Amino acid sequence: MRSLKLQKTDTYGIEIEFVTDDKEQLEDAFKQLKNQYYLHPSWMIKRESTCDYIDKQKMGFEVNSPIMDVRTKWLEELKIVLNMLKQNTEINNQCAIHFHIGKQIFEDHVTYLQNLILLWCYYEDVLFRYATGEYRAFRKSILDYAKPLSQSLTERQKMNLSKAQILPVFLTQMIRNISKRNAISLLPYYQSMIYQNELDNTYEKKTVEFRIFASTYQYEIIYSYLDCLLHMIDYAKHMPKSIKEDYFEALMNHYDMPIEHYLKLQLEKAQEFCDTIFTEEESKKEFMKIYTYKSKSYE
Repeated sequence: MRSLKLQKTDTYGIEIEFVTDDKEQLEDAFKQLKNQYYLHPSWMIKRESTCDYIDKQKMGFEVNSPIMDVRTKWLEELKIVLNMLKQNTEINNQCAIHFHIGKQIFEDHVTYLQNLILLWCYYEDVLFRYATGEYRAFRKSILDYAKPLSQSLTERQKMNLSKAQILPVFLTQMIRNISKRNAISLLPYYQSMIYQNELDNTYEKKTVEFRIFASTYQYEIIYSYLDCLLHMIDYAKHMPKSIKEDYFEALMNHYDMPIEHYLKLQLEKAQEFCDTIFTEEESKKEFMKIYTYKSKSYE
C-alpha cells in the first residue's frame, strides 16, 4: 500500500453520500459490520436530504469517517465500509464525496493557503473533469454545492491571494460572499478559529473542505482523490514565487466559462498538472487514468 503524504500530526476525514429505499436494512448492515470488524465507533451514517431521489422513493444518506491520520488501518476500514455500501445502497447523480483536511497541515501559514487556492484555480478545469471519477458527466448539483472557485472569488478576494495577510483577517475576507457551497470551503477553518472558545461543538471541524468529487464505491478512485489533494497541499508549501505570480496573473485574467467546458479533455494540461505536483509515476498514471477514462452514466 502506498503511503499518503501525511505527517504524524496531519488528519483528514471523508463524507460519502448515497441513497437507499430501505433505511432499516442499511442500519442493520452497518451495525453488523461495525461489530464484525471492530470498526472505530466514530464511523457514522447521517441523513443527507440533498441526495433524495423522490421519483424512486430513495432517501439520501452519508457515511462519515472518524478523524483519520497517517495509519493505514483507516484505509483498511474504508475498504470494508465501501464494500458494505456497494451491497446495500446506490449512487445517484446528486451524490458527492467531501474531504476534510485538518488545518494543522497548513501550519496556520497564510501563504500555504494562498498558494493552494491559486494552484487550484489554475488547474480547476482539469480537476473538475478528474473529480467526476467513473462518470461521463457532472453530478446534477455540482453548481449548487461545489461551484468552481475561480468563478466565485470577488476581485478583492483575488487580490488577497497575492500579498501577506494575518490569518484571521485573510479567512474572514475569503469567506465573505462565499458560502460553503464552493469547490473549496475555508468556512470550517474560519469557524474553528473564530468560535474556538465556544462550548457548542458545532464548529469542531478544524478543516479545509474539498467538495467537487463525485461519489463512488471504488477505493482506488477515493485514494487517488485524497492522494491528489495532499500532493497539491505539499506543492503549495514549496511553490516558487515566480510560479505563484504566473498563477495569480492567470486568475486575474480568468473569464467565466460554461460548466460543460470543465469536462473537455485537455491531456497536455492534465499531464502538466501531474508533472507539477507528483513525483511518483504510479500517482501520475492513476490520476491520468481517472481523468481520461469515463465508463458510467448516472442513468
